[in-house]
Amino acid sequence: MIGPVGNPPPSSVAAAACVTADPLVAVARHAPMPPGGFAVRRKDYGAFRAMEPGTDDVLLLRPAGDGLRIERPAMFETVAWSDVTGVVLTAVRIGGSDVSIARIEFRQGPSLDLADVYAPGADSLPMSIEAGGPPLIRVERLRMVVGAVIAASGLSPRSRSHFHRGGRGVPVPDLTPRPRRLPLWAPPVLVVASIVFLIVLFPALSLGSVIAIHLALLVHELGHAVAMRRVGIEVRGILFLPLLGAGTVAEHPFRTRWHDVIVALSGPFTGLPIAIATIALCDGPPPEPVRWGLVVSVAYNVLNLLPFAPMDGGRVLVAVLAGLPQVARTIFTWAPVAVGIGVLFLLGPGEATIGLMLLLAVAIVTTRLSLRRLDFHQWVLDVPIDPSALRAALRDVTWGFGTIAREDVDGGVPATPMDAPRTLVAIAVYLALFAAMVAVTLALLPLVPEITGG
Repeated sequence: MIGPVGNPPPSSVAAAACVTADPLVAVARHAPMPPGGFAVRRKDYGAFRAMEPGTDDVLLLRPAGDGLRIERPAMFETVAWSDVTGVVLTAVRIGGSDVSIARIEFRQGPSLDLADVYAPGADSLPMSIEAGGPPLIRVERLRMVVGAVIAASGLSPRSRSHFHRGGRGVPVPDLTPRPRRLPLWAPPVLVVASIVFLIVLFPALSLGSVIAIHLALLVHELGHAVAMRRVGIEVRGILFLPLLGAGTVAEHPFRTRWHDVIVALSGPFTGLPIAIATIALCDGPPPEPVRWGLVVSVAYNVLNLLPFAPMDGGRVLVAVLAGLPQVARTIFTWAPVAVGIGVLFLLGPGEATIGLMLLLAVAIVTTRLSLRRLDFHQWVLDVPIDPSALRAALRDVTWGFGTIAREDVDGGVPATPMDAPRTLVAIAVYLALFAAMVAVTLALLPLVPEITGG
């Protein structure tokens, strides 16, 4: 067992020459590699890549149903979860930075020491953190793999940095909000910048029309914000993005895909009552600011319902596809993008195609990221680790490292997939809302000719 480590003594580096890397864990069950040998597959999201000291060979750490698998080019070994007795979190201070270290202790044999490969100073880590100790393995996504080990082994924090088999010895830490990427003065400055951009780029618009446009965006985002609060998600705020629209920032991730669908559809839904009221109350075209507010409202809401990431419709699509086989997820996620590319070719060169090209470029990038996250989340769901236990372990591990106690470290905890009835309801509501938005847009044409550029 180790406590906080300061600057490693020079002897620790020399001692690494005495450390044998084979076997890595003495208590493991050894077996030859399967036919085909050792392979690091690009889409192997369940494997955490590590670098073995001395040789710089790649090895894989893979939490599985029967235990922690350690795969190497020559052979692989598995440590049963029942043989994991504890985890100790500490740090090595190198070059003025603290490099996070996790020691996984076993019932027999040497421990397994892991380090954060991307931390400042990690390149200067010794080969072991103490004289004669086990090799220090530098691994990607340290918190995720340590959280998985703790959750699968059923360990609890006896202290902030020591996890063991037994009762919890420290209170549950409060979740800290997501790190603040922007200073407090940034949101109001972005609102002003968004207004100024529209005035400069579209001088024909009056100030009232520009303000009405921003009110339309605000109403859409308020729909998201209210829905977030209803499903128990705290809202950090609404952020305006000049010439791109606006976004609602949540403090914590969604626990269920159903909640994600509710929040995603609540934004476009807000445009319906305003448009219907305009149709019912106005015999002729309303004032110019109202017309431009309606133009942006219907255009923004219909655009957001498109099944592209990162649009609201794309979020619904991802939520519906979560849990399906990988082939089905890939086909149905890329299908809307393929349709969009086909429409782009049919339209040919023109002003409208420029916006569509930008939208599709963003959709391609975000779709790839969404699929990668879906694949990783599916691995988490396939391995028999309770997502709630994994979420709690990640929170405790992050707190134990002395940093922000978030529940979504590395985005590793998947939201609970929807069952079949809710999936059908989500699809039906999405289609009904899309049809209603299109119908309302067509009904508004006589009152708001600006929708068609008139």
